[in-house]
Amino acid sequence: MSRGTAAAGRARNGMALLAIAAAGAALLRIAIAARIPLVEDEAYYWVWARHLAWGYPDHPPMIAALIALGTRLLGDGVIAIRILPVLLGSATPLLLYLAGRDLFNPPAGRRAALLFLVIPISALGLAFAFPDAPLGLFWALSLWSGWRALRAGGWWWVVAGIAVAMARLSKFTAVFLVAGLAVMWATGPWRRSLRDPGWYAGLAIGLFLILPTLWWNASHGWWVVRMVWERPPWIVPRSVPENLLYFLGGQLLYHGPLALLLVGGMVVALRRVRDPAWRYLACMSAPIMAATFALALGAQAKPHWSSPAYLTGLIALGTLWPDWRRRRPALVSAAAALTALITVAATGAVLLPVGVAVEDTFGRWDRVAEAVYREAAAREAFILTSSYQSASEIIYHARPPMPVTTPIAAFLLWQSPGDLAGRNVLYVDDRGDRGGNPVQSLANVCRNVQLVRAVPLTPQQVVTLYGCSDFRGSFGDSPVPGSP
Repeated sequence: MSRGTAAAGRARNGMALLAIAAAGAALLRIAIAARIPLVEDEAYYWVWARHLAWGYPDHPPMIAALIALGTRLLGDGVIAIRILPVLLGSATPLLLYLAGRDLFNPPAGRRAALLFLVIPISALGLAFAFPDAPLGLFWALSLWSGWRALRAGGWWWVVAGIAVAMARLSKFTAVFLVAGLAVMWATGPWRRSLRDPGWYAGLAIGLFLILPTLWWNASHGWWVVRMVWERPPWIVPRSVPENLLYFLGGQLLYHGPLALLLVGGMVVALRRVRDPAWRYLACMSAPIMAATFALALGAQAKPHWSSPAYLTGLIALGTLWPDWRRRRPALVSAAAALTALITVAATGAVLLPVGVAVEDTFGRWDRVAEAVYREAAAREAFILTSSYQSASEIIYHARPPMPVTTPIAAFLLWQSPGDLAGRNVLYVDDRGDRGGNPVQSLANVCRNVQLVRAVPLTPQQVVTLYGCSDFRGSFGDSPVPGSP
């Protein structure tokens, strides 16, 4: 057998392994999606899908559009809500392979894709209907098509323009893709693309795709921009070292010990910026990592915000893997093995009958929603909640005919409090001690506040119901607990 034939055989075997692994991971995600009840943010996005628009106060419209399509085809079950995000997330490693192959070589691409499959956030997080699933897919597509566009031009600029726009329609962190491509384009011999009609076509199509979201934000007072700048800390603010420790702990939780090697790969990319391929990886990872790190100092960055940068780090690590494994075999093997072990253990805990008690963990919102609906109907009241999560869960599980609202986020777009003036209120408090004193707060927006009952949500948490009358039609300067 010739050397070339042997190499071709190894390549076919490697691709077969990748295809089998990717298909198996997709089936596991579908099994997880079928096992776990709809979580609170997913219920919120499902409510978005019932109010399709070009924007929302929290995210762009992609996740709402995917849920709307899935539920139109398959109904309102959990699988219908999750199926399209799961499938998009499951295709991400194949695009990582293509990006790694074209930037370096096929083995680097295969290693990047296989490593993606063992990271906890990839194995478990992509089983849910979150905006991160389409963002990851279109980020990987942008990595691949952006490099092809820089090298070959032509219609690849159109593909790159569409990919970046679709990522931007998935999550606002995609602005770092634009920043990375702009820096790469400006620091190399790529300005010849100014003579390429494909460059202008890609730019025009990309702008055309995101223009409706820009118009929506402009017509709503740049609500999203204000939310970003005014976002409160996601944890109780502590000292800078403590905030940073929480953030770094989240990186290890979401990405396993491989996070250390992935960050190392990004550092290598920064050190090798003279090489175009490595400079490309640095440009596509450094901006978002720097921004999330800076926000983490003030406890304003959640751990998964930096996840797109790790997609780029996977390509770097896939390229560096043979050399690093030869020089530091114990470190590299231990990081990969521990990450895989964490992922397998977490998957088993969810799927096995002796694993996670899903009702105790995620709560019986079906039971709470039914109790809330009965109490509201008996009192001829509309339903006011302390959080957008509880409002969304009640709507999903009970489909009550009376209005359900909260003075938070997108619900302010769909229900004017002035239209509810004079009506009875059933207030749903799922925040407990975190929500302050609900009786005192409710007294500012309605009269005759009374405790109604408490409904168990989990073994450790109850949802408390309060009734009052004569809603004044405004949340005013003394909003109910939980409002911004």
